[in-house]
Amino acid sequence: YECPAGLVKCKDGLQCIPAFFMCSGDVFDLGLECKDGSDNDTDHCSAYECPVFFAKCPNGHQCVHQSMICSGEQMCDGESEDEQQFCKTRSCGDIMSKCDNGYQCVLNYKTCDGVADCADSSDENPDLCVENRICPVGMVKCEDKVQCIYEMQFCSKYPDCKDKSDESPEICTKGNNISFII
Repeated sequence: YECPAGLVKCKDGLQCIPAFFMCSGDVFDLGLECKDGSDNDTDHCSAYECPVFFAKCPNGHQCVHQSMICSGEQMCDGESEDEQQFCKTRSCGDIMSKCDNGYQCVLNYKTCDGVADCADSSDENPDLCVENRICPVGMVKCEDKVQCIYEMQFCSKYPDCKDKSDESPEICTKGNNISFII
């Protein structure tokens, strides 16, 4: 039999589990493991091809979402020093940028958002976060002309901009018209 879309067969062929649970290590075991244990079997997982948007960890047998590899959070089983060596030679891809430390990647939308996501804070470097910076699609600049936040965060009753301009009465009492900031 074939597994439905998004599911993969366990090694024994008797069970289907979500593709992103296969070879995920112990991080995401929520009762959706293969009964035969093949979802975390080193030999089986070494030959397993990770699903779309997932990548192999340095250990060669674990798959994690590509945004988590080299993110500075230890998602892969094994030594973090090994992961740093691995990350120094790994590309961050299209949706992430490499920090100045050379081994950490952050999602592009987290660059110049007012929060240091890189261990060395290089994603908030003033030379990088200039006024003529263009915000990613679906995001707009705060009044400081540097930080970008999601449009839906304006007038949410919680300040997301460092300068709190997203909650200013001038903006929030005019029907949430934020086009002048863009």
